Amino acid sequence: MDAELDSLRRNHLAEVLQLSITVGQATGLPGTISMLSQYGKYLISTWSSVFQAIVSLGFRPVQVALCLSFAFGASVAMGVLLVACIIGNHPNIVKAFNWFSEKYYSGLSPVNAPRNIFREISQKEVDAARVALQQPPKDPKAVGEHIFNLDMAKLLLQLASLMYERGAEPVNSAVATAHTHGISPSSTTSGTQYSFTRGGALAAVNDELQKKDGAIADFCHTFGLNYAPVSELNTRDSAYAALFWDPSSNWIILAFKGTSPTEYNDWVTDFDYQTVDADLELPGFGKGVHGGFFQRLFRSNNSMTKPWDTIVKGVNEIAKDILKRNPDSVAKINLYVTGHSLGSAVASLAFSRLVLVKSELDGHIVLRDGYMFAAPIVCDAKSVKAFNKAINMSMSIPRTLWRITNMDDIVATGLPAFGDLRNNPFSTSSHPLLSFAHLGAEIKMLRNPTPCLVVGWPLCSRNDPVVVTSTLHSASNPGDHGRSPGVLLILEQNPFFGRILQHAGFCYWDQLQSAERGA
Repeated sequence: MDAELDSLRRNHLAEVLQLSITVGQATGLPGTISMLSQYGKYLISTWSSVFQAIVSLGFRPVQVALCLSFAFGASVAMGVLLVACIIGNHPNIVKAFNWFSEKYYSGLSPVNAPRNIFREISQKEVDAARVALQQPPKDPKAVGEHIFNLDMAKLLLQLASLMYERGAEPVNSAVATAHTHGISPSSTTSGTQYSFTRGGALAAVNDELQKKDGAIADFCHTFGLNYAPVSELNTRDSAYAALFWDPSSNWIILAFKGTSPTEYNDWVTDFDYQTVDADLELPGFGKGVHGGFFQRLFRSNNSMTKPWDTIVKGVNEIAKDILKRNPDSVAKINLYVTGHSLGSAVASLAFSRLVLVKSELDGHIVLRDGYMFAAPIVCDAKSVKAFNKAINMSMSIPRTLWRITNMDDIVATGLPAFGDLRNNPFSTSSHPLLSFAHLGAEIKMLRNPTPCLVVGWPLCSRNDPVVVTSTLHSASNPGDHGRSPGVLLILEQNPFFGRILQHAGFCYWDQLQSAERGA
C-alpha cells in the first residue's frame, strides 16, 4: 500500500474509532425510541427559538406570522417524516425492500432504485468529462463569461448520486470489529501490532470500513476511477464524504452524500435552521450559518478531530500520491467539489472554506469549480457577501460555485430565501429564517430549446445567459440520450407531487441530458 493512501486511511480510521464512543443508529424498538427523542428535542429547540424571536421582533405581525408559520410547517413535516422513518426502518420493511431491490433494481438504495441512471452514462460521456476535468484554468482576461461544463456536470451528478449507495453498515461493522479486537482511538498512531499488514487487527477494521457497495465498486471499475471514503461527518449514520480520482490524471473530486430518506438524523440536520457563529471556520460569515449543515463539517465532539481536518488531510494525501505516480506529466491537481441535496449544502460550506482559507491545501492543488445539485439555503446574506467578495478577489484562477436547480425543485426553491432578494424587506430582522440565502450562481436547468439561465444575482446579473459547453451536445447533435421523458415529465409537472419529484437525482439527470449547449 502506498504511504499516502495508508495515511489517508489511518486518518479516516482514527475518526471512525473516535466515533465508536458515540451511539450508532439503532433498529427496532430502541431505534424508534431514539427517533422519538430526536423529534422531541427538535420541537423544544425550534419553538424555544420561535418564542425568543417573537420577543425580539416586537410587534411586527408579518414577521411573527412568518416565523410561526414556518415553525408549525417544519414541526408537522418532521412529524410526518418521523412516522415514515419508523415504518421505513422496521426490520420487515427493510428486508422486503432489500429483496425487491435485489430482484428488480440491482440492489440500489431507495434514492436510486426508481431509475438506475448509472447504466445510462456512456463511456463517451465519461471520457468527455475526464478531458474537461484535467484542463488548466482559463485565462481570466480571455474569458468574460461564467462557463458551465455540461460534460463535467454529468459525471459529477453521477458521483453525487452514487454516494447514496453506501449506508451505515461499513462504519458500524468497523466499530464492532474494533471492539472485538480491543482497538482504541489511539491505536492508529501507536503500536506495531496495529499496522495495515495482512491479518493485522487494524487491517481487519480497515477492511470493513473500505467495503464498497456493489454499485460504487461496479461504477468505479467500469470507468477506471479510484474511490475512498474520507470522513463520516460526525455521525455513525450513513452521512459521509468521499474522494474520487484518476491515479493517472490530474484531478480529484470531493463529494458529499445527501439525505437518506429513512435516516431521521439526516432530516433533523436538514430542518435544524438555528444559526451558528461560523466566523472562526468561515472568516467573514458571522452568525448566520445553518447550524445543522455547519456541524457536519466543523463540530468536534470532545477530543474528536473535526471532520473538515480529516477531509483536508485526505485531499492532500491523494494529491501527493498522484504527483508521485506522474512526476513528469502532472504539476498541478484540479480539485472539484460536488453533492446533491444535503450533500450539496455541506459541500457548499466546504467549497467556501477552501475559497476563504487558502493555506490548507497543498501548493500543487488548484481549487476549481463546485457543482451543487438541488442546493438548499445555507447561510444569511452577510455570509453570501463575504463569499462573493472572496471568490471575486481570487479571479486569477476563475472559479464558480454552480448551484444547479431542476425547474421548481421543492428543496432548492421552496424554502424561505429572503436573503436572495436584492431588497430584502426583512433585512433588519434578528430572526435567521428571514435572512437565509443561497450560496453561488444558480443555473436553472430548462428543457431544450429554452436556454439555461444564470439567476444567482450575487455572482452574475439576474437572468444572464450562461455559456454551456460540451463536446457531445450541439444543435445538430443532441447527444446519445435524446429520449422522451414521457411519464416522468408528466409527473414532474404535477402541481402536488411534481416539485418533490423534481428533487430526485434521476430528474436532474434528465435535465442535463436534454440541456443545450451555447449561450
